[in-house]
Amino acid sequence: MSNIPTFSSTISRIQIIDAARSWIGTPYVHQASAKGAGSDCLGLIRGVWREIYGAEPEAPPAYTPDWNERQWKAGSGDEALLSAAARHMTRRPRIDDKKTRCSSLAMF
Repeated sequence: MSNIPTFSSTISRIQIIDAARSWIGTPYVHQASAKGAGSDCLGLIRGVWREIYGAEPEAPPAYTPDWNERQWKAGSGDEALLSAAARHMTRRPRIDDKKTRCSSLAMF
């Protein structure tokens, strides 16, 4: 069972956006998650999570810079990041609409 906090009215979308914007200017560093020092895209999500909720629900596994985990695992068929996301996110049906396509991943 996931230890993800349930939505609380005390946390607003504006707080999440403000936390994310505070990472602007952080350089790209593969597998990092340190505001101002270095982060990749997963590191940004992790860092904003920590600012809003505290501890992360689980430590991410090592991953390749191109996120091609199936190839990296030499044909095991396991995709560790996708499996972790499935444990902590609710899958939503895809909306085939150009206007919403870029914002269809709800992280918080």
